[in-house]
Amino acid sequence: MSKSLLAASLLGASVTLLSGCTTSCPVYESPISESDAAHAEAAHHAYTDVINANDLEAFLAMTTEDVVFLPPHGPRIVGQQSLREWATPYLEAYTVNWDKRVLEFTMLSPNHAFEQYSYVENDTAKDGSHTLEDTGKGVILWERGDDNVWRVARDIWCTDLPPQ
Repeated sequence: MSKSLLAASLLGASVTLLSGCTTSCPVYESPISESDAAHAEAAHHAYTDVINANDLEAFLAMTTEDVVFLPPHGPRIVGQQSLREWATPYLEAYTVNWDKRVLEFTMLSPNHAFEQYSYVENDTAKDGSHTLEDTGKGVILWERGDDNVWRVARDIWCTDLPPQ
């Protein structure tokens, strides 16, 4: 491909990407059954339940092996072992309570879904000394495994609170 043709192609792709869509932009056009959508959305509630159960093993079971977490004010966490190392001391120190509300839930394909959520967090120190309170928003990429179970593949969230 000539340099001018390549440049024109890249320019066209860039304009398309940057212009956005004035109507919905379907990512996956094949029909998705209501059953698939219902199972994916039910995964949101199961995920919130295992977070609030303070059960590390159940929490990890709700994630893919190559899960990526992008928490606020912290490094990128990649893989279940790294997630275990990050979550263990926190769950030992706090009783976790998150109220996560779905703002948007979109099936991207039969095996992938996108969720945008808001949260209210009230985590109580197990020694009773204090409570951590936070509000914010986040995005989850869900992936359905070969076993037909929906799991968190990516979770990124950010606080509404100002930096301290």
